[in-house]
Amino acid sequence: MVLQIDGNATLSTKVSLDGQSGLQGIYSGIPGAGGWPSGRGLRDTENNGNLHPALDGQGPGGGRGYETGKSNGGGSHAGVGSGGMNLGVPGVTYGDDKITHLIGGSGGGHAATGTGNSGGGGGAISFLVAGDFRLEGNGSISASGGKGQLDAVSSGAGGSGGAIRIEAANIYNSGRILAQGGDSFGLGGVGGGGRIALVTSGTLVDGDLNASAGRSLYAAASVHRSADLVGHWKFDENASVSVAADFDLSALPPSTR
Repeated sequence: MVLQIDGNATLSTKVSLDGQSGLQGIYSGIPGAGGWPSGRGLRDTENNGNLHPALDGQGPGGGRGYETGKSNGGGSHAGVGSGGMNLGVPGVTYGDDKITHLIGGSGGGHAATGTGNSGGGGGAISFLVAGDFRLEGNGSISASGGKGQLDAVSSGAGGSGGAIRIEAANIYNSGRILAQGGDSFGLGGVGGGGRIALVTSGTLVDGDLNASAGRSLYAAASVHRSADLVGHWKFDENASVSVAADFDLSALPPSTR
């Protein structure tokens, strides 16, 4: 989704392109607009091979799904998802930190019909603003992955975070911008973090940005990572937030340096 604005843009509401969990242990997790769905439930795979493309999360970073025996893999994007707690396989990473191509998040893998629901990938949105872009304090833009749900036999996996790109003469973020991977509530893998790119040649107040991986809520350990990157391009395997092309720190007001 690309929004092109000739003048200034002010956003004071919540914009959500989050992925959702699947339903009834059968249906794929729905992605945000521009993302990919999770795998879907399936039984009696061909030749009892335990593998089938329908089980796998969709998209370039879709996690591997197993009918039984292994944990489902989380979707990947900028950051790699996890394979879960029983030798699962997450998806592969893709894209670049400047979001040259607007690509959303990928889905988590699914197991046999009737097991835990998996999450779809977060969506993709780009703002091309000729003037200033302002996100007010009560506003947010979110393209996070859907969650993997708990199941006693085989739990669902999280979808990966999507992509959010903002290009404007000046950018002022007083709200929240999120492209997080989907959490896992069971043995399934978490979703990898998505991408956020803020591009300006003027003033940048980047504010609250989070493109971290999802959290494993079944165990005490967590793979959650946050980012606070200002004034330069930077890529981190789990928290991919890119800010400031051709950006001069001296352009910032003293209170934001």
